[in-house]
Formats: sequence, structure tokens, C-alpha cells
Amino acid sequence: MKEECCKKYGYYLLICILFGTYTTAYTQHDNVWAFGRYAGLDFSTRPPTPIRTSINTREGCAAICDENGKLLFYTDGNSVWDKNHNLMPNGNDLTQTGLRSSITSSTSQGAIIVPVPARPDQYYIFSLTCQECDISGRLSYSVIN
Repeated sequence: MKEECCKKYGYYLLICILFGTYTTAYTQHDNVWAFGRYAGLDFSTRPPTPIRTSINTREGCAAICDENGKLLFYTDGNSVWDKNHNLMPNGNDLTQTGLRSSITSSTSQGAIIVPVPARPDQYYIFSLTCQECDISGRLSYSVIN
């Protein structure tokens, strides 16, 4: 009975160590937040440092950093800006609606950035159009290099 108990807790300990290592390694990817009216926060410093971004929206933004916590790019779901806050090439009208840049602005999760599996230099941006627009609930995606 005692041996079973030790094995059981040994497995739990191993899972906690592996999970803790994974989450610690991944936490750098969300060091910078871009949101609101040209606002953002850099959590690489204590306390977090306010930064100025190019984003101008009420909701639905996303940002991603490299493994060292340095900003790569950010999006409002319809446009995407690089780490220097410049619009990226082909970085406008990601939803392909031809509508204003705030097409994703009143969705709680109007944009999300997901790494492409087995491609460390590529990311998906998934965008969802706002509820009050004529094309509400439209899901779009873009691939960023």
C-alpha cells in the first residue's frame, strides 16, 4: 500500500514539474499587451511599463512576443502592426470585408494569435466580426510570417 501511494504521488510530482516547466517557458509570449486607444503595457519590467501602440479599438485585440518577451506584432483583428508599431505589409482588412478597421471592435474575443505547429516563425490570427455589423459572427484567419 505504501509503495502504491509513493508511486501515485511520484506521478503527480512529475506532472507538476513538467507542467511548471512548460508554463514558465511559455509565459514570455504574453509579456506585452496592446489594447484600447493607442495603449499597451510591457510586463517585462516591474512595475509594468506603459507603451504607445497603433491600435485604436474598444475590445478584441491580441499581441504576441518571442520566447524572450520581445514584442513581435499585435492586432485588432482587422489590422496587424509590427514591433515598431508600423502596419505590416498586407496588414489591413484581415477580415476581407472592406469595412472600417473597427469591424472586430465590439467582440469580446475579436482576435487571437496562435502559433503554427512545427513552424516557429509563423502564426495564425483568427478574427471574428462584431455583433452589430451586417456580417456578424464571420470568422477569418490570416497567416503571419
